Amino acid sequence: MIKIFTITLIMFFTLFPINFVFLPSFASTRLTLAFLGSVIWFLDLVRKRKIYYYKFLTVFFITFLISIWSVLSAFVLSSGNDYTFVKLPITIAVMYFSSYLCISTINVFYSEVNFNVVTKYFIYAILLQSLIVVIQFVNPEIASLISQIQRLTERQVNISTSQLEDGSRFIGFGLLFYTASFFYGTALILIAFQLKYKSMTQVSKISGLLIYLVIFFIGMGLARSTIIGFASSLIVFIFPIKSVKSIINITFKFIISIILTILTIFIIIKIFPTFTKSLEALINNAFDFVIAYINTGKLSSESASGTIDYFVFPNDIRTYLVGTGLYETYFSKGDYNYSDVGYLRLLYYFGIPGMILFLIVEAKLLKLAFKTKKLKPIYYSMLIILFITNIKGLTTLAVIAMLYALIPNKKMDSYK
Repeated sequence: MIKIFTITLIMFFTLFPINFVFLPSFASTRLTLAFLGSVIWFLDLVRKRKIYYYKFLTVFFITFLISIWSVLSAFVLSSGNDYTFVKLPITIAVMYFSSYLCISTINVFYSEVNFNVVTKYFIYAILLQSLIVVIQFVNPEIASLISQIQRLTERQVNISTSQLEDGSRFIGFGLLFYTASFFYGTALILIAFQLKYKSMTQVSKISGLLIYLVIFFIGMGLARSTIIGFASSLIVFIFPIKSVKSIINITFKFIISIILTILTIFIIIKIFPTFTKSLEALINNAFDFVIAYINTGKLSSESASGTIDYFVFPNDIRTYLVGTGLYETYFSKGDYNYSDVGYLRLLYYFGIPGMILFLIVEAKLLKLAFKTKKLKPIYYSMLIILFITNIKGLTTLAVIAMLYALIPNKKMDSYK
């Protein structure tokens, strides 16, 4: 039990950096863990243990290029003062060392660190987050307390408080709004991969499917973009299709799963009508596109429509080349237009060159983490999350990729 609690908590605070009010403003949980991880890393280096840092050199080199380009875009050419991507090498280093602490902690309790073990604790961290999410949703006092112990911006507090009060959205702990879709979408992909490829008993498969459904519904309550991870996980589960028999088998299992899910929801609604009534606003918000299709016969979403409204491209060619140096600005200024769209936020900050370099870093980390023969379904599914969800908001999967990239090479395919 101590083993599970320790590893899960360290992974939780690595994935979800929290700035507690009783700690210095710069000391997020991820940064604190990164400091401990850097000490262990240094000791391992002195002891001449294999730590596989060399494969990250290209990533760190590109982040330094991004930092230099950001200085030119935000300060030299634009006379700004936004350090968002100037400090990217530090951000990536913090992710590296905090992830290193996670892997080192697992190594203390397990004879080997492999894909299976890391995935188990990643899912545990997501389930812990989900428990806190549900508690906050049903208990306003606890939600208020959790909000008060974190350093949140006024904008974050106002939006999260409003959405909790009207019951239209789940709010996480160190996890707010759109960013939840990265973690919950990844969890769905990993579970789908395990269900398809890992040797399991029937009971374990049923448990895995139930956890999958819980993570899906809570993920949708946190961020509707979780649907992208859900679609990617179905791709992992269905492909490659080897024969007509496998098509029939997979289709049959999928239909049965959907029927059982709908039946379970129907039973819950009938048994707990008051409870389900309290979830009406949440369901309407999370599944607005489904409800719109049922009511109008057209697949539409307020969120998607809002995103389209944010597609305002720069007018000045100079912005496409070097950007405006603005990122943490929530209003239009000159040729800068505030946008939720990830690609546009990058474009407005440091132009097309900076945007391309940022995406290369993300793709490179995913390649280090998952591009092995047996893990390719995960790799391509994560790329789908990266490139599609950037249409909705800025997507970074770096910290997730770090955890898996740090698994010793010979252990990467050890998941059976």
